[in-house]
Amino acid sequence: MTRPESPRPITSCWLSWLAVPTQDRAALVDQIGLTGVTESSWSAGAELIDRIAHDPAKRFSRVLVTPALDGWVLVVGPWCGLPYLNRTADVTRLCLELSTRHGQAHAFFYGERRDGDAWLIAEKGSISRRWISEYPELALGQPVQAERDSLDAISVKERPEDLDPDEAFDLLADWECPAPAIARTLSLDPASLTATSGPASTLLIATPSAAHLTDPFAHSSNLPS
Repeated sequence: MTRPESPRPITSCWLSWLAVPTQDRAALVDQIGLTGVTESSWSAGAELIDRIAHDPAKRFSRVLVTPALDGWVLVVGPWCGLPYLNRTADVTRLCLELSTRHGQAHAFFYGERRDGDAWLIAEKGSISRRWISEYPELALGQPVQAERDSLDAISVKERPEDLDPDEAFDLLADWECPAPAIARTLSLDPASLTATSGPASTLLIATPSAAHLTDPFAHSSNLPS
């Protein structure tokens, strides 16, 4: 039996996660269709998710599921990653479905070595925003407030995806809008969890759907790698 631990930060060079407003972790596991569920300590789970993020052969093989923290359950792992092009459509569809059940569902990606940021905000079965910095052509909806505020701070009034591609690099050179900052305004950032985020508990490790497990970046110089 896994001994409960206080919550701790979950970090990775390339961190992907879903945030769903629910208190019922077991029901969420069933709704997503996760299988092979086992308990894990926070320390072992965080180490696992960082390790598989660096392993193209296992990158989409496991996810972590946190207990409810401040009303949100987090599902963490590259399988949730919007910038992985063979996951983008599935993550979008999943968030739409979960938002129909729970009112909201969010997806985030953060590359801590300036490897890109992404967020998707679904509300009541509709996408209000999707932004993937490496693929602005896949953007949907209008910037969320924190995103809009950060653009206003550098005097960019357009949506980033509407900028002239030849000018966008220079115009956005000073844009500071990391996904964790967006997450903290809307739900939860797993890297910011602390011992005070909730009572001692265990994580769940689970196997997600086997669909689209080939990593399109495994033999490419594209990011994330």
